Amino acid sequence: MKKDDTTPFFWIRPREQITLAVLISCLLLAIWIYWIAAGGHRGERVLWDRASLRTARFVVDINRASWPELAQLPGIGKTLAQRIVDHRLKNGPFTALDQLQQVHGIGAQTLKKLLPYLEPIPEPTKALVPEMPASGSGIGCNRQSAEESGNGPSA
Repeated sequence: MKKDDTTPFFWIRPREQITLAVLISCLLLAIWIYWIAAGGHRGERVLWDRASLRTARFVVDINRASWPELAQLPGIGKTLAQRIVDHRLKNGPFTALDQLQQVHGIGAQTLKKLLPYLEPIPEPTKALVPEMPASGSGIGCNRQSAEESGNGPSA
């Protein structure tokens, strides 16, 4: 039996094999040209490898953080983080970062390591209470004397 151009060799016909070989060769040539243009032959890195490093600052609010958040801080494990949360629940929120030394297991050195990772505690704000004018100033219905209102004894 004679092979002709229409008889498939494996599953691809000879014409399709040639077309496929040309496409693969063109693709390899394009990759090689890109590699040369990107500086690969000189040992330079590709552009996306030159991105600057970004750092993220990890800061914790000591009065709101749960124990898993606190456990991520340097020098604090699960047990010490749970002690901080228990102290906060028992004694109320911390009003100063130095109060962390009241927690068993936190000394001056541990506190010094923790300070860069703790948000400053805001100072308590004054309650917004409206100020009352001085007793002699202004006219107010609550401050009128009986004679001024006309309900008192007349002289």
